[in-house]
Formats: sequence, C-alpha cells, structure tokens
Amino acid sequence: MIPAGRFDLIRGRLSILGTRLDLSDGSATLQGSFDPFIRLIATARSGGYTIGVNMIGPVSAPQISFTSSPALPEDEVLAQLLFGRSVSALSPVQLLQMADAAAALAGGSSQSGLFASLRENLGLDDLDFQTDADGNAALRAGRYLSDNVYTDLVIDQTGNTGASLNIDLTPNVTARGTFSTDGSSRLGVFFERDY
Repeated sequence: MIPAGRFDLIRGRLSILGTRLDLSDGSATLQGSFDPFIRLIATARSGGYTIGVNMIGPVSAPQISFTSSPALPEDEVLAQLLFGRSVSALSPVQLLQMADAAAALAGGSSQSGLFASLRENLGLDDLDFQTDADGNAALRAGRYLSDNVYTDLVIDQTGNTGASLNIDLTPNVTARGTFSTDGSSRLGVFFERDY
C-alpha cells in the first residue's frame, strides 16, 4: 500500500501553549507513508501585533516557528502570544513559564519541559504556574481521582488556597464545587458541548 492524497483546511482552531489561535491555512498530505506532512498556519492578535504560528513537517516531528507583523524577534513574539507584553515586562514566574514553553516546543511536545517532568514525578495530571495581568502568581496542581472525578488545588502568592472538585455526571453535564480559605464557595451544574 502506498497512501497518497491531501486534505485541505476548511476552518479550525489550534491550541498551542494554552492559547487558542484561528487557523488561516492548512493541509495534510499523504506522500507515500502513513506519517502525513502537515502545513498549518494560525494567527492571533495581541498588543497591536499580528502573531503567526507556522507548523510545518511530518506529524511525528513538525517544525514550529513564530512570526509577527510588525516584525519582532521570536522570544518577543512568544512573550506577546503567551502574555500580551514584552519580555522585559514579564515577571520571573512568567519568564519561567516562557522558558518551559520554549523547551516543550523544542522537544516537539507539550509533554516535555520542566513542568511536565515535575508533574510526572509527583504523579499529578496537571501542574501549572498561573499569572494574572498584574503578574501575580499562583500554583495549580490537579489530579483525576477516577475517570469522571477531577480535583485541583490552587495556592496564590498571598497564601490563599482554593480547591475544586469536578464530577462528570454525563459526557455533557458536569457538577463543579469550589471553596477557598477566604471563605468563598461555589457550586454549579454545567452543560458543555464541543462542536
């Protein structure tokens, strides 16, 4: 068997490093092997810049590059994409996140890098540093307790701690409860559907 053919993008989105981008052009071509050659071009707007993410190569090892208009160095493009600001304005935690993201991209997988290694060694499903627009940091750790029960814990830089529990009642209905050490709590039932 010698596979041959091509699929062209009609529309879509790409999630890269936790940021959703609109795909503007794309194709997947079978060229004699079962490892398709992909060409995906995604765009986003951030801080007055148009950011482009180009993913080109075989699915098993695509090359990822970043561009912007007006032109910026790749590290500045990545900072604009992830945080909407210049590298010089990033907090130390944001710089660590950016370095981890760059290491993951260089490894060709979102499952590589410092946080992925820590997550695996601690037996967690999620381990992330989060920052808000002001650069305030929080650590989030989460784990699936079973196939349909997920819990996470968030600790911010002031020591405030919050915990949440998500229970998938059906594939589209989730019950969520959260509480924190500042006394706030929430409980809700959510209907979600992916299209």
